[in-house]
Order: sequence, then structure tokens, then C-alpha cells
Amino acid sequence: MIDLDLRYGSGAWEGLRTECIISDFVLPMCSPDYRDRLRSVSDDPVLQFAQARLIHSVKALYQWDVWLVVHNIDPPTEQAPLRFDRSSMAIQLARDGAGIVLDSATLAQEELERGSLVPLSTAFEVVEFPAYWIVCPSRHINRRPVRLFTDWIRMEGTKFDQSARALLEKLGCRLRLAKDGEPGLR
Repeated sequence: MIDLDLRYGSGAWEGLRTECIISDFVLPMCSPDYRDRLRSVSDDPVLQFAQARLIHSVKALYQWDVWLVVHNIDPPTEQAPLRFDRSSMAIQLARDGAGIVLDSATLAQEELERGSLVPLSTAFEVVEFPAYWIVCPSRHINRRPVRLFTDWIRMEGTKFDQSARALLEKLGCRLRLAKDGEPGLR
């Protein structure tokens, strides 16, 4: 018997009680060297995309096609797009200087803290939306172990969100909540 689960997603799991414990913070990130190469092409971050290679995390909730439309940016004409089903692989490739990844600052927090990944530009707002959830059948929520774990993970989630926000602010990023019904949030 499973008492509860921690899930990444939209929070729409029919028949289950859901509570968001951590938000996701999505932004274009790359290595400092890659950012500097793009800046040598143009000071305009929008124009930099014409020369950029995009790294796709195909299971992420927020995808490049949506992000580019929201920012009115034409997608670069890529010879061979880089697509990965694991964010860790996409983040690693961006860290290695292969392109720009649109992914989670939550997952890349250590790389952002060390400076091995940087925001492409602070001109683009970081999109915040609920993404990490405690999920369980409603009847399980009053079980003592579930309640104790839920209280603990909620507190840890709050601390993590606060540290992610502080890091992004330190990097000069501005946050915006995803708009209700914004495309890309499946």
C-alpha cells in the first residue's frame, strides 16, 4: 500500500488529493562561455537566439516552442536539435557549453550557485509555477505518518523555494507567475 507520492507535473491527478510543495522556476540557462559567445554576436538577447543552439528537455512542463512564442522570438534554424528525456542530461550539456537549456532552476540550483550555469539574460523573466506535489488518496491524509511527513516536506519545500528565489534575485533575475492557462503547462 502506498500512503503518498511526490510528483512533478501540473497537479491534475484525478481522484487524488494534491498539494504543491515546491514551485518550479524556469529560465534559459547556459555556460558563461556560451553566453559570452552569443554576446559577441549581439548585445540584444533576442537577436542572440538566431545563433543559438537550443537544448530541449522533452519531459519538462514548459517547452521552448511556448517560451519562444511568449517572447516573440523566432526559433533558430538548428541543424540537429538536441533533445533529452532527462533534465539532468540537458542541464549537463548546457553546462558543458553546447547550447541554451530552458529548464528548472530548481534542478540546476547547484550549477547556478557555482556559476557553471548562468541565466542567458536577465532581460527575460523567470517563469514560476507550481510543479512538485504531495499526492495521496484523501483517506490517507489523516494517517499520522502521512501527516508528519507532509508537515516536514512542506516546511522543507518552503525553505527550498525561499533559497531558490534568493539565488535568482542575487543573479539579477525577475520572477513572474505563469499566467492562468498559459500554454506549456500541460
